Amino acid sequence: MAAIEFDTGPLHAAVDLQWFDDQDDIAADETATDGGTLVGAELSYRWEAWQPGLLVFLRGSNLFDEELRRHSSPLKDYLPLPGASVLLGVRAGF
Repeated sequence: MAAIEFDTGPLHAAVDLQWFDDQDDIAADETATDGGTLVGAELSYRWEAWQPGLLVFLRGSNLFDEELRRHSSPLKDYLPLPGASVLLGVRAGF
């Protein structure tokens, strides 16, 4: 995994990459698994009018909607990793 992050005051931005190599050096009962790359991004703003503050964020995962499977998962032949998604949220502390 690799990530680039940028922070300036209350603003935070990040882009991350996870890459998976093809898995073709396998045992007798295994099946080969294709590789690929997952790309994610995040943008958040922390508003600290009171402590501990309020965080507003936007997070995107698997932005290119890659169909990937984890080689080590016993369910890989049935269930791929989740597709593209976007999450908008607010986190408040008390």
